[in-house]
Amino acid sequence: MKPNTVVSVAVTPETEEMVAEYLSTRNLGQRASGGNGSPEQQKHGMWGQMTVSHWLTDEYPDLMATSDGFDGGVDITYLGMSIDIKTMGRNVPGDKPWYVNNLNASQTTNIYKADTYIFCSYNKKKHVVDIVGWLPKQCLELKSDYFEAGTDRERDDGTFTHCRTNMFEIPNSDLLDISYLKQ
Repeated sequence: MKPNTVVSVAVTPETEEMVAEYLSTRNLGQRASGGNGSPEQQKHGMWGQMTVSHWLTDEYPDLMATSDGFDGGVDITYLGMSIDIKTMGRNVPGDKPWYVNNLNASQTTNIYKADTYIFCSYNKKKHVVDIVGWLPKQCLELKSDYFEAGTDRERDDGTFTHCRTNMFEIPNSDLLDISYLKQ
């Protein structure tokens, strides 16, 4: 199995400042079905969104474009794709082919307009976003495993994580190489 290209980008002070200002007046964890991110998870997710957007386009997205913080599930539009950037916090680099990315199943419904997902890991120890791959929404069910809320999932180190909500789990090895998107 050939590993995908993983792009590691340090979170910049500019990104930190923009995200802190944005989150100071918004709580993004308001999904009706649960699985809401904690303030820390929201911050990591926004760092991933800003970092990927800047890496792809050399620009930061306009965070203030929506007054209530709901963007319809579309973080950026790029190459004609409506992209939702998903970021998981980890204490290690996220580049292993067998590592998985979790996607809250409620975020795949029709009220969320993204047609593509980019998956990232935020390395808490190195303050780096690892951009690990992407996947069109139409391929999600083919490339992922589905788990219902309440399921306990064993990690490769023998520890367990508890699914708080219905979710899809996609291994890095099943994602498309992120280098294909960089134009």
